[in-house]
Amino acid sequence: MTGPYVGVGTNSGNIYQIDKNGVLVFNYKHNKSIRGLSITNTGSYLVAGSTDGYILFFNNKGTKLWSYKTNGGVNFVDISSQGQYIAAGADRDSYYLFNWNGQKIWAKTNPENYFWSIQVQDDGKGLFAGSGKYMGGNLEMKLSNNVCFFNTEQFAMAGDAPDKNIHTIPTESTQPPSQTTNISPIANAGNDFETKVGEAIRFDGTKSVDEDGNIVSYHWDFGDGKTSIDPKPLHQYTSAGVYKVTLIVTDDKGSKGEDVLYVTVKESQPQSPMKGVPGFELPALLGGSITAYFILSRRKRN
Repeated sequence: MTGPYVGVGTNSGNIYQIDKNGVLVFNYKHNKSIRGLSITNTGSYLVAGSTDGYILFFNNKGTKLWSYKTNGGVNFVDISSQGQYIAAGADRDSYYLFNWNGQKIWAKTNPENYFWSIQVQDDGKGLFAGSGKYMGGNLEMKLSNNVCFFNTEQFAMAGDAPDKNIHTIPTESTQPPSQTTNISPIANAGNDFETKVGEAIRFDGTKSVDEDGNIVSYHWDFGDGKTSIDPKPLHQYTSAGVYKVTLIVTDDKGSKGEDVLYVTVKESQPQSPMKGVPGFELPALLGGSITAYFILSRRKRN
């Protein structure tokens, strides 16, 4: 993409957006390497792909608007010039096309081992991709190359902007406006993760930052009807599913920042009723004692 903004992804999982003057716009830390990254011409949106299969979508405030978990490493992503469409290639998995609300509007299974390019048209009506296979782990032994163009015109529906309802809320004041503008805090809810029903999990919002002040409040919405104002709350889910967790932080000037993560909750494995359950060990022990007593009694009578 051409434009005044630069996006950078690192092997340590850092994602940076930098403006034309070399000033850091935002940074975000993922727990695995970032291999694919694309940014809009105006710097409004950025998409990244990670080796653990995640597609991550941000606005220029560093808010992670959504993420999607694929079944393969995501080494190549592309975003249309205004951000309405996102294409991604997940190795040994699929071609993907999303709109900017995170809705998967098209996908096609790809049996090849790796992607080496992917691009989407600005109107979302076409997707270009290159993929192929290597022999074993040697990246020099190339077995095949495929270049594909897919017509996605019937699926190209962008919808409304994903962050149209996210606003910075300034403190009300009767004083004349200050010469300096308050910088909104950057919320950091952490990375997406998996857990099991009934497991207690610790969320941590203390990595959120405010460059020109202090964060004075935290508000968590766990996506299951429960909330918390603790910076590091403990929570457990009672039902399996995928939950969108939202963190909103407020600084000492009243401005807010928002971040989301997704928690995949799986059913817990049931324990054997004869192991570790009070009430079952004693009958088993008594049963053994009764058997031994019966044998000894018969021997004495004989």
